[in-house]
Amino acid sequence: MGFSINELVETRGWKKFMAKVYGWGASVVLVGAMFKIMHWPGAGPMIVMGLSTEAFIFFTSAFEPLYVEWDWSLAYPVLAGMDDEIDEDLKGKDKISKKSASERFDELINSADITPELFEKLGLGLRSLNKTTEKLSDVSDASVATNNYITSFDKASSKVSEFADLYGQSAQSLNNSANSLSKSYEKSAELVSGSITSFTETISQSGNKVSSMITNSGKQLSEVINSSATSFADNMNSSGNEIANNITNSGKKLSEVIDSSVNSFSNTITNSGSEIAKTITNSGTKLSEVINSSTASFADTMTNSGSEIAKMVTDSGTKLSESYSQLAEIMSSELENTKSGSKSYGEQLQMMSKNLIALNSIFELQLQDSNEHLESTKKLYTGMEDIIDNMKNSANDVKKYREEISKLSQNLSAMNTIYGNMLSAMNFSK
Repeated sequence: MGFSINELVETRGWKKFMAKVYGWGASVVLVGAMFKIMHWPGAGPMIVMGLSTEAFIFFTSAFEPLYVEWDWSLAYPVLAGMDDEIDEDLKGKDKISKKSASERFDELINSADITPELFEKLGLGLRSLNKTTEKLSDVSDASVATNNYITSFDKASSKVSEFADLYGQSAQSLNNSANSLSKSYEKSAELVSGSITSFTETISQSGNKVSSMITNSGKQLSEVINSSATSFADNMNSSGNEIANNITNSGKKLSEVIDSSVNSFSNTITNSGSEIAKTITNSGTKLSEVINSSTASFADTMTNSGSEIAKMVTDSGTKLSESYSQLAEIMSSELENTKSGSKSYGEQLQMMSKNLIALNSIFELQLQDSNEHLESTKKLYTGMEDIIDNMKNSANDVKKYREEISKLSQNLSAMNTIYGNMLSAMNFSK
């Protein structure tokens, strides 16, 4: 057989449980309200938890039994009938106090000489006080607007400082770009001057090389001619000396042969006449053959030497003409290369001059833009100075306005105290 609700709420355990529910539940409710009032993180779940706990407390408290007012007169007979006497005494004092209050109020009016006009003035003062309290909301709105104006003024001052920083950075970047542009212009001028110098040096070196080649070729040609002439003269001298030596040797040999033949003739003339005649005939024949052969060999030698000399001279002339033609071709190719190089260099100089002209125009445009930017910045600074001055003046006005509002609030508080004292003076104690 289970317990009913009435029996359960009458038990001691239920009373202990409800005591704990009241204490712990109230603490949870207070913590949730504190989170919500202070706007801390997690205020929403905490206030939900607190209100749910409070709802649970009210729900469980509905099952508690009613409070029983015990009749203590049964245990203490002396107390019998005391409640009725206390109630009668309280009712009598009520009547007395009401009567005395009205009488005292009449006496106060008579003694203070309070007329209906004074009550009307009091009513007007209360109405004006009500209107003043209604206008206090407007004053609070004005203070809020003043605070918003101050915050916006602070933001404007911070924006002005940020703008000044940005302008300083832009001016610095502009100076850096101008410096880099001037440095690039100087470098281009240095490159142009260096290229002109290198071109003149190249032209002078090529001219020196051509002149040195012509000089060397002339020297080599003169040396070849001198050496060929010298070798020709030496060959002619050596051939003449050889011819003379050959003739001398042949004459000596002929004389020796004649002497030997004469000796042999004288030796053999005694032996036989016929042999002498044959010997003389043979010796004459041999002499004529020797003379003819020597003459033919001399003629062939002279012919061969002359043809060889002519061939050598022809070959040297051909080689000399070929070297001159090669030298002329080399000089013409060098001149053409020089002309093409000078032409390309002139085109490069023209392109560089065009680039420099374009760079100068860009630099002038950038300087013009910089000057316009500086002028606009100066105008902006003058406008910002005016704005700052106006803001300073408005800040002073705001300070004065706040001072006047504080004075007004002090006067209102003093007036409230005065009206409070008047109202408290009109309330009478029992």
